[in-house]
Amino acid sequence: MKVSIRVTSEEISTIMKRPCQREDESVLHEINKASYAIRKKYQLLQERKHATEKALNDMWRPVVTPLKKWVDQEKAQSSHDQTDDLRTSVQHVWKSFNPKQ
Repeated sequence: MKVSIRVTSEEISTIMKRPCQREDESVLHEINKASYAIRKKYQLLQERKHATEKALNDMWRPVVTPLKKWVDQEKAQSSHDQTDDLRTSVQHVWKSFNPKQ
């Protein structure tokens, strides 16, 4: 999300044609300073967020990596067991089926 508060040159020229030129220039200058400060603050917050995430990932990687492997193995095993259970139940139903002749 980028915040952009900029005044175009057309807006500036329109404002400059008004009688209170010096006050308007001052206001425009303050608006431009504030918009720059907001953009800078946002960029710093984003950089800090990314740095924090990277530090946490680096710190917890030795713990998380083996856990992910274990979870993946458990998922694979449970899906294999479900397939075996389904085959067994289908075979059981098929054996119990006696077509009338």
